[in-house]
Amino acid sequence: MELASALSEKTVEQKQMLLVLLGYSIAEDEIYKIRRDNIVVLPVGQNLDNSTKGDVEIMKNIRKRKDGRWEARLKLNNKRISVYGKTQKECYNKLQKVKKANKNVSNSPQKNVTLFNFAKFWLNNFKKIEVKSSTFNLYENLINHMEELNNPLNSYKTSDLQLFLNTFGQTRIKELIYQLLKQIFKKALELDYIKKDVASFLTKGKIERIKKRSFTIDEQKKIMTNLKNNKLSRYILAYLLLGARLSELSSIKKANIKDEYLYIEGTKTKSAQRWVKISKRYQNILLSYDEPLFNWSSNTLKAKMRAFFQKLKIPGTTHMLRHTFSTNLYYLGADDNTRKQYLGHSSIVVTNDIYTHLDPTIKKEDIREIYGDLYPEF
Repeated sequence: MELASALSEKTVEQKQMLLVLLGYSIAEDEIYKIRRDNIVVLPVGQNLDNSTKGDVEIMKNIRKRKDGRWEARLKLNNKRISVYGKTQKECYNKLQKVKKANKNVSNSPQKNVTLFNFAKFWLNNFKKIEVKSSTFNLYENLINHMEELNNPLNSYKTSDLQLFLNTFGQTRIKELIYQLLKQIFKKALELDYIKKDVASFLTKGKIERIKKRSFTIDEQKKIMTNLKNNKLSRYILAYLLLGARLSELSSIKKANIKDEYLYIEGTKTKSAQRWVKISKRYQNILLSYDEPLFNWSSNTLKAKMRAFFQKLKIPGTTHMLRHTFSTNLYYLGADDNTRKQYLGHSSIVVTNDIYTHLDPTIKKEDIREIYGDLYPEF
């Protein structure tokens, strides 16, 4: 007798018991309904109306493999997707997440779409779901620089793109657009809009980086003497003693502090996950704060920092505090690996070339005079 026929004559409790024997899981807030010889998982009280027919179709594509796992297959945006789970329910939930991530993908543009329009399509339908809003805004601004690229995407040659790229000189924008074009054409090749990735042959060329400065000894003295018992001073001190990024500061909890070490839950790179040494004095200061320790938004912090530096008549930014921290570590005798770890960098080259600004007249004693035992011994 077929499974559907066998179950149709039984009560809900009997159906559930039989399904357990057959290997299907039961949850208190779910019931199982049968449709077209398939078992369909639906929340309690939900009917098989038009809004759930799509879910039924998904369940039809879930099968149990010989290795005991469940495999779910679905075709989205002309691409076949497979997910796996220990149970049928797990596969169902995973496919729901995939559908949700792709539900906002608009209709694919025509094959003769312009490069500029394809770039906007790529941004809104592929990058938006995987990057932070700040990164999305950066990409959007960069793509606006590409408005003149209004010929069909598949008509561009490497030489066309190189000439466009060279118009930006040796600037940081050139480097970012170079990276952007490579991503866009890679996706275009994957989606079969082009037959050859001409962007892969681009040359970035020399880029002149403007080396940011750190605060001078006199400026640091002025900053430290103007700190107060308020949240802004809490942030300034954290930047000068930890060098962490704003997103990393917001993740710091008292539970992250142990035996004069602090665990920073960075997200930018693998190197950003790190333990850093702190002084006993600064540990006590952190533990004296109420939680959350750091919860300001980027805009709030920048506005308050700007007002602080203007009041002191010091030309400075929040990020300069991080540069100052890196430079101070060098004066205090921290080795390359320690400084790299504090900054959460994957390479000491970045730490030394961009974040460390040395003055041969400054000595370790000059830093200790300002900060005392706020810094640990290295």
